[in-house]
Amino acid sequence: MPTLDIGCITTSNGSKLMAKQKIRLSGTDRTNIFAALDAYHDAAVDLSRLDIIDTCPPDVSRDIVKSIKMGRTLSEAGRRAGLFNKTEEMLITVGETSSKMHTIYKWLTRWYEDNAKFAALIKGKSIYPLATLSVALVAAPLPELFNAQISPARYTITLLIQLFVVWGLFLRITNKLAYRQIEYFNEPWFTSILNGSEKNFGRKVYERNYLKLLWLLLSAGLDAQRSFETLSGMTRNRQWKKMHLAAIADIRKGNSLHQTLDKSGLLQRRDNLQVLATAEQSGTLTSSLSHHLDLLDENISLRLTVGATWIGRAIYIGVMVFAGVLYFA
Repeated sequence: MPTLDIGCITTSNGSKLMAKQKIRLSGTDRTNIFAALDAYHDAAVDLSRLDIIDTCPPDVSRDIVKSIKMGRTLSEAGRRAGLFNKTEEMLITVGETSSKMHTIYKWLTRWYEDNAKFAALIKGKSIYPLATLSVALVAAPLPELFNAQISPARYTITLLIQLFVVWGLFLRITNKLAYRQIEYFNEPWFTSILNGSEKNFGRKVYERNYLKLLWLLLSAGLDAQRSFETLSGMTRNRQWKKMHLAAIADIRKGNSLHQTLDKSGLLQRRDNLQVLATAEQSGTLTSSLSHHLDLLDENISLRLTVGATWIGRAIYIGVMVFAGVLYFA
């Protein structure tokens, strides 16, 4: 079911638009949509002349085209139609005002593509072990059933409940991953990441994602202050906003970018701060940061792949423990 996105949109001419219901799309769907928008942009296609936007849900597509014909920007039209979330709207607005739409589209496409691959990895690594667990749940009580120690009704009801819990949790987790949007900064657990140790893996992933957003805004032509102002508006998290207000104040005082990020607490890891410091001194901030992000992506991807493998192993261990308890009971 779609979720309500409460609030208004302020358009470029100052008018207010009520946001419609957000469209629930998977990471793969969003990847295809942003890739299509990028292709239209590269081909210099006027979206207002289209009947429908390729890969976009028809009703939403027609609503967007209609809004663009009325003079609204793509960011306004997409938000009004429920296609773009707040973060996507802000990033596309940056692209529209800086003439860097290709950079924005490529970034969004890559983000959702990576997210879809990770969701598929977790799902693929979990199905076979869960199938094994399901077989164990079916087979384990059979001796008691054949010896009339439990009734067929009790066996069936217990089995159905166990299978419902196991596969229900699996579907819930994998669906949440598959439909995860870039607005995870609004998740309740995000504050604990901001307060986490620099050695925490969750902190490492957060700083990678933060640097990706920062690189994107800097590449689009925004200076450090405007980048912080844009990032501040991407979430309702109070601590996030407080950190960015402190960062904006430091930048206005003339402090360097890496010093500002360190002092505000937005970045803690020494490797990230050192790369920024060196890049600022050499005048190669965006290119050095891009190379560093590629290395971070490789490292985090490897860790996630290993972790996904251990999910299957953990399930197998659970099956063995379960079988052992039944054997010695």
